[in-house]
Amino acid sequence: MNQMMIDIETLSTKQNAVILQCAWVYFDDEGPLKSEISKEILGQNFIIDFNENKNRCIDKSTLKFWTKDENIKYFKEVLLRDEKIISLKVLTEVLTNSYLYMVEDYNISRIWSSENFDIPILQNVYESFGKKLPFVFRDIRGIRTATHGVLSDQEYETLKNIFVKENPKYIKHNAYWDCLWQIELLNYCKCKQKNS
Repeated sequence: MNQMMIDIETLSTKQNAVILQCAWVYFDDEGPLKSEISKEILGQNFIIDFNENKNRCIDKSTLKFWTKDENIKYFKEVLLRDEKIISLKVLTEVLTNSYLYMVEDYNISRIWSSENFDIPILQNVYESFGKKLPFVFRDIRGIRTATHGVLSDQEYETLKNIFVKENPKYIKHNAYWDCLWQIELLNYCKCKQKNS
């Protein structure tokens, strides 16, 4: 079954949060889907133009999180990346077009994310432009709900360490890499549940 993983990085936990980065990756039970021609992972990764976040929320606590010593380098990494910088309006257009294309050509049937975080914030962005999300509520699944209780803390840490070791370019708190990690985690948990 072909699916989609979405992740965002923000400066707030509120629905009208400033969005720094948005990424999505298409995948199946084997891992990320790849282009038959270029062999690149099918998905997108965008930095959001900070000027386009006017009237959106910044929380002191989230800003404090990003500016902690252990996180500041990741914060700078997000802001100084060479990914495509786009406006929020263009983000809604690209996400919609990408999703609709993948539904038609790859039969995407589920959208995964942090259920109480990413989707409500994206929905708020869409609504601010008088639009609706391109996917329907019944197709949205929560990564935390699906993986909760499947792995012990030790199993989770071991799996994460293996993922980081196998992906030397991995960047913590980066939407694109979080998508790839969450796909790995979800597929591992599904496999574990099937075999138990």
